[in-house]
Amino acid sequence: MDIVVALKDWVIPIGSVVLSIWYASSAKKDAEQAQAVLTQVSSAITGWQNQLNDSAIQMLNSRVEIVGAKSHAHDTEMKAKLLDSLSEQVKHIVEHPASGAEAEHQLSTLNLLMQSIQSLTKGNVTPELVLAAMQEEGRGHPGL
Repeated sequence: MDIVVALKDWVIPIGSVVLSIWYASSAKKDAEQAQAVLTQVSSAITGWQNQLNDSAIQMLNSRVEIVGAKSHAHDTEMKAKLLDSLSEQVKHIVEHPASGAEAEHQLSTLNLLMQSIQSLTKGNVTPELVLAAMQEEGRGHPGL
């Protein structure tokens, strides 16, 4: 009976502890491998969805209507900036008129600026209209 008692008291408990440790380490390794596979699958799906979205966006952005609208918006924005700059230069000349020989140069510069404004606005705003508005405000150039 000593063998049965020794087997029951020592061998079976120690064997079960060893098997439990082996099972736990095996389960941990399997869980890490499963997580790695899951991460790869998730990134593959996400990458595929991103590529599909990017392709759809590129197709939409390449449509003639979209390109034309973007081009027109950019053109309008640049014209507005240029008109602001030209208007500031006209305003400076009108508010600070020169005298003598410099007045002729300033007048020719003013005419050039007004022609530029007229060409940018395609005739909607004439130089006379701008000068009349400035004179009404009391900012008219004495040589005009």
